[in-house]
Formats: sequence, C-alpha cells, structure tokens
Amino acid sequence: MRASSPFRPVGATLLMLAVLTGAYTRARELPQLPPATTAASQNIITAIAPVADSGASYAALPAADATAAIPPPAPPAPEPAPATDNEPTPKPRRCRPQPLRFAERSRPGPRRYVGMVNGRRATAEIGLDEAGLLKGRCYFWRSGQEYALWQGTRPRPRVLELGPGVGRWQLSQPVGSVLRGTWLDAAGRRVGTFELRESYQSGARYDIHKLRLTGGEVIASSPCDVPEVEQDFLHLQGPVGRRSAARTQFPALPIRRRQALEAQRNDSHCGTELVVLLNDFNLLSYEMRSFDWPFEGSSSFSKQQVVLDLTTGRELSIYQQLRPGYARRLRWLITTALLDAPDASAYTIDPFQGWEWVTDHGRRLPLAPLPADPASSNFAYSFCTLTAQGLAVYARNACITAISYAELRPLVRPGTPLARMLRARGL
Repeated sequence: MRASSPFRPVGATLLMLAVLTGAYTRARELPQLPPATTAASQNIITAIAPVADSGASYAALPAADATAAIPPPAPPAPEPAPATDNEPTPKPRRCRPQPLRFAERSRPGPRRYVGMVNGRRATAEIGLDEAGLLKGRCYFWRSGQEYALWQGTRPRPRVLELGPGVGRWQLSQPVGSVLRGTWLDAAGRRVGTFELRESYQSGARYDIHKLRLTGGEVIASSPCDVPEVEQDFLHLQGPVGRRSAARTQFPALPIRRRQALEAQRNDSHCGTELVVLLNDFNLLSYEMRSFDWPFEGSSSFSKQQVVLDLTTGRELSIYQQLRPGYARRLRWLITTALLDAPDASAYTIDPFQGWEWVTDHGRRLPLAPLPADPASSNFAYSFCTLTAQGLAVYARNACITAISYAELRPLVRPGTPLARMLRARGL
C-alpha cells in the first residue's frame, strides 16, 4: 500500500485559495448598479435590514438584487451650529395639568401696647417675624416720630434694638402684657424709661390668613414652573369685626378658595400681601400689595389702600375729611415736601401724571397735582393714605413724601374721624 504524500493537503489548500481569489476578482469586475431609488428596491432594503443585523447571509437573496440590498453610505450628519447669544428663548409650552392643592395658615397680628415712653404718650406694636424673632415699632402720638423694634441676630429675651445710633430697650421682664424697662443709647447710657400695657381699646385685634393655591393648567418653558397664587385675608376680631364693612369681612373658606381660583394664572406666581399702616385712634389703615411674577417676562406690582373707621366699619375717603377749598393748600404742602426730599431729583419728571418742577434760576415752581383718593374706584398713577406719621404720598407705588399731621391739621374738617384722631393725639 502506497504511503500518502505529505504535500497533497498543501496542494489542495492552495488550489482552493486560487479558486476563491478568482471568484472575488470576477465579482469586483461586475458593473455597479445605481443607488436603489425605486419603491421595490427600497422595500427590499427595509426588509433585510433586521436580517443583516442578525448576522444572516445575503446569499438567500436573488442574485439580481444582491447589490441593491446594500444601501450606499449615508452622507455625514452636519455638525450642530455653535450657540449664539441671539438664539430665541424657548417658547412657553402647555404642560400636563398639575393637581390643585390648597394650603392655609394664620398669622396673628402684632400685640398692641399703649403707654408712656420718656414721659410722652406712645403706641408700640410687637409681633413675631418669619424667623420667630420679635419685631415691631413704636411711635409718639404728638410728633409721629417712629422707631423700629427688633431682636438682634443673637436673641436676648429682654433686649429690643432700636437701630444704629439710637440704642436699645432694656426690658425688666420678657415681653408679655406689659413692656417696662430702660431706654439706653448706643454707648449704654440711660436715655429714659418706658412703660406700656397691652390694649386694644382704640385699635383692632386681627389675624392675617394666607391661602396658597398651586397646580392647575400650566404654560411654561420649564417643567418645574407650577402656577401659584398666594392671597392674604384680614380677619378682624371682636365687635370691630362684626361692624366691619362687607368688603373687609373675613370670607368663608369656600369663598376664599373661589377667589384664589379666579385670580390664578397658568403662567405665573401671583397674589396679594396685606400690610397694616395704622391701627390706632379707632382708625385702621392698610394696603394690599399685589404682585405678579410670570414665568416669562417682567414682574409687575401695584398697591391699593383702605382706611376704615373702626367705630362704624365704614371705609373712609381722605379728601372728605378735609375742609372745602383744601386743594391748593394741600398741593403746596406736597410740593414743598417733594422739594425737601433728599432724593427729590429722582421724581422731577412724570411722578404725577406728567407734572414737572424746576429749581434752578429762581423760576416759579408749579404745584403738584393732588393724588388719587384711595376710596375711589379709579386708582391713578399716584395716591395717598394715612399712616402713623402722617399723610403718605405715593408715586410709582413708592412713598416719596409724608405730610405730618401738625401740617395737615389746619385743613381737617371738624367732627370727622381724622379730626377725632388729631384731638386724641394732642393736636
């Protein structure tokens, strides 16, 4: 039996490589078909795409469509353009509605104290701020001079700061139904004494209820923006509350929620904040500060003043408290106060519906027009209201001057609630 040659397997292998090489060369010399553009060829490409991804062979396809099954290389995707500062901001879009949620909390008004400070009649109001620290004010009846009261960053239960350079109140006991102690100046020297007792005889005891509504329809460019409404409601307690005007009566919870729903907007945070300006001499003066913080665009603010006679619960008109013919004299007082203001130049143009005054070259000064009456339904560009210090005059929603009650006294009509307050203050 002949032995097999060791060169026979090597020869077979070389023969097979030669056959495969020739087949590959002939395949490359076949004419190239144009890219498949017909619907049929496009359907074939789509049909075999998953087969090719699975690793199956293309030999199962008809020979005529073998090359059509391989799509031409796709052009490279264009690179994104670099970001510029002129790119438009994302437009607000309507998002998925959020569930409506109501939350309510009550904040008691400050405790009211009446008594003597350094031998003069005074009123003090002290409450808690958001951080739980004491905060308030004290003002003298006759002069209207006012001092802020607050606890420092390191609370001391028997110390109330009065401001830089003014000093502090050193209480003989923690704040309770009586405020009694010594007034010390900034150097710690004794200035005088004070003793005031908690009393609501000529003022209102009140709470401020805050209602918050979140959720509802949403239009925003950011998914984290959720519409929100915050509204303050004044709750007068005792007989004064029962006599209060209908618009200031504390509404029931369903009515408060309905008002919040009516005020809600789907593209902003909005609401009102109530601030009491005067709660003394049977007069309650406060203002509602409205705000609107849209998700897109500029914020807006406005104010509305209310003055109540606590003996009747009626809303007062300031100008009805003055004598006939008061207009020119009051305009002169406002003009003089504006000229004496340290930053008066900031209000020379258009603070009162286009009014302008000039101080140079001795030219005669025009008189400022009268602000709008807060009790009227038309809240104009400027307005005025009563505070503990005097008649506050506003422009652009900012207090620009105040007419003291001593200056206003000759214009006050006898027998009015304003005259009653001046008499109680010794004016």
